[in-house]
Amino acid sequence: MMNPAKIIEKAVGGSKGKLADILESIHGRLEVMNEQQGKILDVLERVTGIKGEYKDEDDVEETVSESKGTV
Repeated sequence: MMNPAKIIEKAVGGSKGKLADILESIHGRLEVMNEQQGKILDVLERVTGIKGEYKDEDDVEETVSESKGTV
């Protein structure tokens, strides 16, 4: 994932500005959250033996509705 602040910096010719600083901060936080999610999934896999994988919101809703139909 390319850093959004770098894209803005290139677009405006080197002057980042406040928006780029905000985007850079958000990008950094998202990277940290992604790393934390990976660590959590690793721990859950070790504890439960079930391989964890990321599912987006649509997949989760579909899985929930499928499981409700089988109950």
